[in-house]
Amino acid sequence: MKNIFKTLLIILVVFGITSCEDSDLQIDQLYENVDTSGAVLRILEYPADLVNLTGGEVVPNTIDFLFEVQEGDGSFAPDFKEVRVYLSAYDDQDLINPTIDVDGNEIGEFLYQTIDASEFDTLSLINGLPEANYNSTTRSLLDDTFSTAVFGAANPIIVNRFELEMTDGRVWTDSNAGATLSGPYFESPFLTRTIFKVNEGIQTKMKVDEEEPEVGEELKFTLEVKNVGDDELGFTVTNITMNALLPEGLTYDSDDGDGAFDAVTGIWTIGDIAPGDTEKLKLYAIVDDAPVGTTLTYTVQEAKGDQRNPVVDRTKLTVDMVIQE
Repeated sequence: MKNIFKTLLIILVVFGITSCEDSDLQIDQLYENVDTSGAVLRILEYPADLVNLTGGEVVPNTIDFLFEVQEGDGSFAPDFKEVRVYLSAYDDQDLINPTIDVDGNEIGEFLYQTIDASEFDTLSLINGLPEANYNSTTRSLLDDTFSTAVFGAANPIIVNRFELEMTDGRVWTDSNAGATLSGPYFESPFLTRTIFKVNEGIQTKMKVDEEEPEVGEELKFTLEVKNVGDDELGFTVTNITMNALLPEGLTYDSDDGDGAFDAVTGIWTIGDIAPGDTEKLKLYAIVDDAPVGTTLTYTVQEAKGDQRNPVVDRTKLTVDMVIQE
């Protein structure tokens, strides 16, 4: 903004006059290196780095922004049309693996909200520029915005990307603002990342006690289903079942499920699991006759109940076993 920017220049001038004879050159360089032809969305208040569904004093359940619009020419009345909010989700912090939906398709980035210039109807206390709030609850993100998402093993990353469109049609965002504007008063991250810890639903794990068995050896598989919901605020998941049918190459021997596991269909009938509780099943199978070096792959399906499982760690659902001599 012009007044703040001029103040910065005056300070530099005074410093230059009192410290060296090259002050004019310093000022000239500052003018030459700062491009004031663009505009920025200055973020005054950022969301927390980590959010979850239940929320609290330390880890909130909202993603909140407070920002103001600043035009490069220093105008206190920036001439802009709107701010657009785009959302996307990734299963890694490097933003390499986009979150998929229940059908295995990448969800990708989409327009979430448009904030018209008229909604910037107050002036920020910090710089006197038009400001506005933008926020979304983690509950609405999970239930409405990403209602078909199946997040990966790690906590997903929610990405907010902003676009600022001026009335003359120019658009500023993370891909071009940095190259157009520079200097401390123009710093503006148009893209922010927030870790979303989805502490809800049931999660399935499976492991084997021996990954290099011999023919005829008995293997023990441990199946575990946990309700990862908050102990106090979470909900009981009911009518839970799981498909754990053994693959070819393994013959069912026994289990400790007291009849809850059907060896013919592979269905384990679990029932209800309260928040924080875990159900386990030990399943025993014999390795059939097969050539040395044969790989047996056992894959179980994620347990399902009357509630959605927003997080599925597929790496915990499959084991490979290589037959030894």
